[in-house]
Amino acid sequence: MARSGILYSDVARAANELAAKGQSITVDNVRKMMGDTGSKSTIAPMLKQWKEEHHNEVQAAGAGLPESILNAVRGVYTLMQSDLEQEIAAMTAKHNELICAAKNQQETLAKEIQSLTTSKAALEGQLAANNAKLQSTEEAYLSLQLKLGSLQSEKDGLSLRLADRTQEVKELKQKNEAIQHQFEHFQTATANQRSEDRKAYQSRLTQMENELQLARKTNQALENTQAKQEAEIQQLVLINTEIANNAQKRKEDLEAIQIKLYQAEFLCQELKQENFDLKKDLTECQLESQRLITSTAVSEKLQEMLNDQLKQSEMKVKQIEEEKQELISELINVKIKQESIKESQDAQSVRENYRK
Repeated sequence: MARSGILYSDVARAANELAAKGQSITVDNVRKMMGDTGSKSTIAPMLKQWKEEHHNEVQAAGAGLPESILNAVRGVYTLMQSDLEQEIAAMTAKHNELICAAKNQQETLAKEIQSLTTSKAALEGQLAANNAKLQSTEEAYLSLQLKLGSLQSEKDGLSLRLADRTQEVKELKQKNEAIQHQFEHFQTATANQRSEDRKAYQSRLTQMENELQLARKTNQALENTQAKQEAEIQQLVLINTEIANNAQKRKEDLEAIQIKLYQAEFLCQELKQENFDLKKDLTECQLESQRLITSTAVSEKLQEMLNDQLKQSEMKVKQIEEEKQELISELINVKIKQESIKESQDAQSVRENYRK
C-alpha cells in the first residue's frame, strides 16, 4: 500500500540520487529509490515539478552523460555562440561604419564634383569671354595694322612729294647759279644795260628768293607733318606692342585655365576611382557579412544536429531501459519458474518421505 505523507522533498531527494548515479528518472525508479512507497499518482506530479525545475539534470540522466560533460559542451557552445555574435556585431558595426563613411564620402565627392562643375562652367564662361575679348583685340589689331599701312602709304607719298620739292629747290639753286654766272658774264656791259639788267635780275632774284622761301616753308611743313606722322606711327607701334602683350597675357591665362581644367578633370577621375574602391570595400564587407551569416546558420545547424543526437541518445537510453525492464521481467519469470520447480521437487520429496 502507498504510504501516506509522501512529500516533495522525498521525491526530489530520490530524483537527485538517480541523477547523480546517471540513471533514468522515472516514476517507477523514484518509487523504488524511496523504498517502493508512495502511489504513482502522488509521485508523478511531484516528479514533473522537479523535472521542470531541474531540466539540465533530466537531460544529463536521459543522455547517459555526466552533468559536467554536458555543462562543458554547453559552455563551449555558449562561448562559441557569444564569440560569433560579438564577431557578427563587430562586423555589422564595421559594415555600418563603412557604409556611413562611404555615404559621407560619396556626398562629399558629389559636392566637390558639383563645385568643380560650377567652377568649370564659370571658367568656360570666362574662357568664352576671354576668347571674345581676344577676338575683339585681334580685330582692333588688324584695324590698326590697316590704318598703319594707310599711314605708311601716306608717309611714302609725302616722302615722294618732299623729294620732288627738294629736286625743285635744287633746280632753282642751279638756275640761280646760272643767273649769277650770266650776271658776271654780262658785267662788262654798259651801265644802263647793267642797271636794267641788275633791276631785272634783282626783281627776278627777289621772286626766286620768295619762291625759295616758300619752298623752304613747304619743306618745313612737310618735315613737321612727317615728324607728326612718325610720332603717330611710334604711338601705333606702342599700341600694337601693348595689344600683343595683352594677347600673350590672355593666351597665358587661357593656358593656366586649361591647366586648371585638366587638374580638375584629373581630380574628378581620382575621386571616381576612390568611389569605386569604396564600393568594392563595401561589397567585400557585404560578402564577409554574408559569410558570417552563413557561419551562423552552420552553427545553428550544428546545434540542431547536437539536439538530434541528444534526442537519439534519449531514445537509445529509453530503448535500453525497455530492454532492461524486459530482461528483469524474464528474470522474474525464470525465478518464478525455478521456485515452482523447487516447490514441486519439495512436494515430491515430502510425498516420497511420507510413503516411506
